Amino acid sequence: MEALIIIDMQKGFFKNILRKRNNLQAENNILRILENFRKENKEIIHIQHLSTDEKGILFSNEDRKFLKGFEPLSNEIVFKKHVNSAFIGTNLENYLRDNSIDKLIIVGMTLPHCVSTTVRMASNLGFEVIL
Repeated sequence: MEALIIIDMQKGFFKNILRKRNNLQAENNILRILENFRKENKEIIHIQHLSTDEKGILFSNEDRKFLKGFEPLSNEIVFKKHVNSAFIGTNLENYLRDNSIDKLIIVGMTLPHCVSTTVRMASNLGFEVIL
């Protein structure tokens, strides 16, 4: 079974962008994928980063909120993390295995940090991954 994992689509990343972006259509593309998964009633998992650093861009409650359109529905699970990997300090791996999910479609913010770390770890754990 497959699942869509959406990583850190939160206000703080877009309010505090420090560098020039290379994919200006990312949000629209991810929203299209999310809408397709919802239409087909497929598994959707949201990952929310909760910074423990007072100076972190995802420390304040406002910055931790999901972007408009990315708010989880009541039937969609949310895993909260404090580090780059969505697997560390969460029950994500157990949830995936308990629900026979072996194929992951991973999207989100930011590629050189949380997305790539989660993708590499998912692959190391034996999941099939599409980025």
